[in-house]
Amino acid sequence: MAKKKIKKEVEKTDILLKFVEIALTFIRKNMRLCILGALIVIVICSGVYGYTIYEKKQHEKSQAMLFQGIEHFEQYTLTGKEENLNRAEELLTQSARQKRGNIQRIAKLYLAKISYIKEKKEEAKKIYEDLRHGPPGDIVTILAEKALKQIEK
Repeated sequence: MAKKKIKKEVEKTDILLKFVEIALTFIRKNMRLCILGALIVIVICSGVYGYTIYEKKQHEKSQAMLFQGIEHFEQYTLTGKEENLNRAEELLTQSARQKRGNIQRIAKLYLAKISYIKEKKEEAKKIYEDLRHGPPGDIVTILAEKALKQIEK
């Protein structure tokens, strides 16, 4: 009886071996189709990789622009030169237009401060209102709420 069970188990083909055999048979019969499929996968993977690199470069460019704008704003606070404030406003506006999440929100926060300094209080209030509707507990949201309270005084 034990010999019969062993014979039956030996006679059963392994599922993995059967799958490999079917796959190899399919590949042999459809070699061109398999090569074309592999090429398509390679092209798609290359495209995704290239897009990822492009997005990373754009994000770095946006961060650099934000940093330069903040530097010019800090120079204005130290020296009081109007040209630094105008250059900061220009760079921060460009950075805010790129719509890159937190970079955009931080740029808008500085733009609102610049508007307030230039005595464009309604414009500053509008920007702060927009920023206030961000995620609760976010530092930019909290700063926007505090700035709104200060403007309304």
